[in-house]
Order: sequence, then structure tokens, then C-alpha cells
Amino acid sequence: MSSSGPTLTQIEVVDIVLTIVAVIVTSFRLCVRARQKRLWIDDAWVALGMIFNFILVIVDCLYLQDYERYPQGARVALYYMCVLFSYTLRNITNTTSGLPNSFTQLYGKIVTL
Repeated sequence: MSSSGPTLTQIEVVDIVLTIVAVIVTSFRLCVRARQKRLWIDDAWVALGMIFNFILVIVDCLYLQDYERYPQGARVALYYMCVLFSYTLRNITNTTSGLPNSFTQLYGKIVTL
């Protein structure tokens, strides 16, 4: 019986690739803004979002990878960390406009799987 949805490996690959792209684009933006000496509060929000995005990828990979080997308490903690970082990232990116909203929507879908 084949599943119509993506496999866990595919989800992890997409998660890691999109995060790498987001970190590269965000780092490039912050470097350009720093060279122009135009860093402001929106750049601080972007940097904070990038940090939460990176943490979310780590937690997602731990949560999705070999889920059964963790004790019940660790699984619950990983789940709540996924939800917490997903919503935090969504709220941070909603304060700024642009591409990161599509990333948080994808992470929201991954967490609910």
C-alpha cells in the first residue's frame, strides 16, 4: 500500500535544504545591510528568526528521525519544542514581510504530520 504523502526522508531533506537557502539569503541580506551601515530593528528580527529557524531544523530532525528510540518524556518535549519554535518563527516573520512566511507555513505543515 503506497502513501500519497511525502516520506520522512523527503521531509527532512526539504527541511534542511530550505533552511540552508533561508540562512544564506538572510546572511547575505544582513551583510549587505551591515556594509551599508543600515542595520535596524527589522534586521534584528530577521536575525532572531534565522536563529529560531536553525533551532527548528535541529529539533525537527531529532523529532522525525527514529522517533521510537526516545523515551516518552523526550518525545513530548521534542514535539512541544517543534510547536514552540514553529509558532515563534511564524510570529517573528509575520512582523516582517517577505519570503520567510512561506518557510514557516511549510514548517507548520511538517510539525503537524
